[in-house]
Amino acid sequence: MRQHPLIVGLRDRLGGSMSENGTPQDGHFKAVFTPTGFSLRVRRRDKNGPVALFSIWGGKFLIFPTRTKLNRCLPGHRIEVESYMSLVISFGCDVDVEGHNAKPWIRLSDDLDTVLGELDEIAPCLQALAKRPGSQ
Repeated sequence: MRQHPLIVGLRDRLGGSMSENGTPQDGHFKAVFTPTGFSLRVRRRDKNGPVALFSIWGGKFLIFPTRTKLNRCLPGHRIEVESYMSLVISFGCDVDVEGHNAKPWIRLSDDLDTVLGELDEIAPCLQALAKRPGSQ
């Protein structure tokens, strides 16, 4: 999973702000690897713990949080959430599905080239969501 093209591309763009250890702090990400997947997480603002900005499952599916969940977990980031959700929607993913545990997804085998082509736009969205609200 560590050599998945999406993860390699993100690591190149996010650099030292991506760590596998501890709870993510302001401006940093926690990368969680499992035998069948990956999750990129940031610090929640509504309570302690992290929230996943996206996950890869089985190397075939890219899973996103819903708009509602991100707005709840990252209050103070409304503009950043909207920018990120607009980008995710452009991949053909419906981020406005209902349900507390909804997990919007796209099949990576169909859209990997599209997602890889947008990494230069995705990385700044992710970085903005990781920062403390109101910081530059």
